[in-house]
Amino acid sequence: MRSTCVALALLLCAFLPSNAEAANEADYRSGIAQIAAKYGAKRAWFRAEQAGTALASVAIGGGTPNDGIQVASLTKSITAIATALLIQDGKISLDTTLGEVLPATFKRKGYTLAASLQPITIRCLLSHTAGLKTNYASDPIHGVASNPIFKRLSNNATVFEYIIAADANRSDGRSKFVYSNFSYSFLGLVIEAVSGKPYEVFCTERIFKPLGIADASIQGRWHGTAPYAGWRISTASMLKIWTSVFDRQNPTLLTAKTLDETLLAKLGEPRGANHDAYYTLGVNVRQNDDRSAYRIWHNGIADLFWDNDRYTYMEQTVPGVTWIVVIDRQPAAEQRSKLSGDVRALVEKLSGQ
Repeated sequence: MRSTCVALALLLCAFLPSNAEAANEADYRSGIAQIAAKYGAKRAWFRAEQAGTALASVAIGGGTPNDGIQVASLTKSITAIATALLIQDGKISLDTTLGEVLPATFKRKGYTLAASLQPITIRCLLSHTAGLKTNYASDPIHGVASNPIFKRLSNNATVFEYIIAADANRSDGRSKFVYSNFSYSFLGLVIEAVSGKPYEVFCTERIFKPLGIADASIQGRWHGTAPYAGWRISTASMLKIWTSVFDRQNPTLLTAKTLDETLLAKLGEPRGANHDAYYTLGVNVRQNDDRSAYRIWHNGIADLFWDNDRYTYMEQTVPGVTWIVVIDRQPAAEQRSKLSGDVRALVEKLSGQ
């Protein structure tokens, strides 16, 4: 009997966190709570992983770590992965133009694909160099609920209807980097036209199911913004996507060759103070010369409908730690880099990165 009890105790210990692990998560919780308060947030979610192991998964101010989060522009990385899968399948290439894939879609809906859109390539859309509308009131980033153009649309409006309502079905022909949500709206149309499946179905079948993710959804009015801001998903599932797909040393859905040609191909034009960052596969990327190490990052602002104010920032260092933070208050533009810097400092301190 005594030997049985000892064996049971040892078995339980194997599945219980050590004091060091518990203390580490407590340190993360305390640190995230302090950072959230610093930026005026009452609620926050945070998760960090390294080498397939969760370092911390916490929720501050109510809720649970498993809550679905409207991840806003982090959606772009999901849309980009879907696009890269079609490239990997040989269905399209980075040089495929909208004129090759979208005329039938426009004709079916009673429109003609504008001449200015015909030469735009997948490469341009992925890297925000397509000359599409941005920084205007018609861009959904300025708030769908507060915009008279979008108020005329029903709650069931489609991506195509959003593009037409915003008069975004044209390009100014410029190839400079200009962040445009409409670039990824058009990628959503491309995914549907090439795959023959609805955008949400394609992402579910080709990304979420293979990764074992069951909590991703697009809800209500977010369907119209689906390819650039629509997904609602837990922090754990969002991390699983990035850690599974964007690690070139351990490729899964996308091969190392595909990652070399997309994520690490320095698409578009160099950005940042040192001109060493690129916007490539729905994320910002900075890498060393031999591609053995790189950092990717993106933020998301989920306030389009005035009923869900969330600010999300996610970062992955390969090799290293991947983490995501979400707060229920959108920081001022000049504070966003400070927020991510504070969280990064906490992660580096506690993970030893």
